[in-house]
Amino acid sequence: ISGVSRVDFSLQADTETARYWTGSSWTVNEIWLSTPASPQMQFAPPTPANSISITAAAGDLKRPVWVDWWKYRLRAQATDRLSQIGYAPGGSPTPTETVFYYDISVPTVTLESQWVNTSTCTAASGCAISWKNAAASMGGGISDNVPIAEALQNPDIKIRIFDVTATALYLDTGTLSFTDIPADNAWFEARKSGGQANCVVNGVAGTWNCSFGAVPVGGACVPSGGPTCGWQNGREYRVQVYGLDGAGNSTGTAATPLYTRFFKFDADNPT
Repeated sequence: ISGVSRVDFSLQADTETARYWTGSSWTVNEIWLSTPASPQMQFAPPTPANSISITAAAGDLKRPVWVDWWKYRLRAQATDRLSQIGYAPGGSPTPTETVFYYDISVPTVTLESQWVNTSTCTAASGCAISWKNAAASMGGGISDNVPIAEALQNPDIKIRIFDVTATALYLDTGTLSFTDIPADNAWFEARKSGGQANCVVNGVAGTWNCSFGAVPVGGACVPSGGPTCGWQNGREYRVQVYGLDGAGNSTGTAATPLYTRFFKFDADNPT
């Protein structure tokens, strides 16, 4: 009610050795930095883009040089005009705190050999045909400078499958059948949390996998696909894969994925 008179914060780099920012250098003891409430300096908490910013006027506090893959801990508290210290909302007895990694390195995403060794262009473009009699799963590896097992790390491996022969059908992430849906809505996401149920990232093993065992083999396929439209014998398919780490550093884009592979499906026994 009396108004905030100042905000204090401390910034700790707790990768390798616990060190605290003094406003110009690092020290081993925690330092609380202060700024008036009508400040030349403002603190903005992490945004959805996984960034954090401390801005200051010339001659005021300097920000540290962020080190790739280091983990930082930022704590803050406020003091009102009666010298009462407040922490997090709800009467918390400890300062508000956020922990984040500074990460600007692109992760490494691999595709397992049975898929990476298939054709890199369509048969119509002159590539040799790669035949598959099953496509029950697709997977590979994921590694980054921030360990995949780290709780704050949640990479996102994106995979999209297109029916080249039908020219308009993508494998639907909801129905697991081929339907005429927008290309941007056809990306499966393998994550530690928050992806499709049939896709997963194993943080300890550093692997990712999407299961397509529920996709029908055969089934009725009208021009717009349908709920029973699955893998069709003789049709050609395109697989696209790329990945992002938890900070958003990416191995590719929807327009230029890391891997683009083609195969034709044939589950019919010869006579």
